[in-house]
Amino acid sequence: MSASVDTNILLRLIRADVPDQHAVACRLLNDPARPVAVDDQALIETVFALNRYYQVSRSDCARVVGAVLEMPTLIGNFAVFRSAMNLWAAHPKLSLSDCYLAEKAADAQMTPLWTFDQKLANQHTAAQLAS
Repeated sequence: MSASVDTNILLRLIRADVPDQHAVACRLLNDPARPVAVDDQALIETVFALNRYYQVSRSDCARVVGAVLEMPTLIGNFAVFRSAMNLWAAHPKLSLSDCYLAEKAADAQMTPLWTFDQKLANQHTAAQLAS
């Protein structure tokens, strides 16, 4: 059985700005006896907070969060999330949520992803304008 974490644990791990909480996050996420599930929503919120509130660039968010996803004790839907994060980093007009939806649709072979978002439809092959 695995545990799971929320956005705050991930942010304290990455930011190390609250030393006591950083130590707890490191202990929880580095215990080989207990795998930790990381939900996609927690990852999206983590990237959003890093980018919006901590002013971390998109490319640095992708690099830092990508490194966290390499931790051997973490489990989740990381391949799709990495693809979405890389797409988001390369396309500044797209939101991470939209990139994730398009990548998830493509991965699950549930395309097209119908959208009214012309930017998304123009920049991802899985997305198609609804008409």
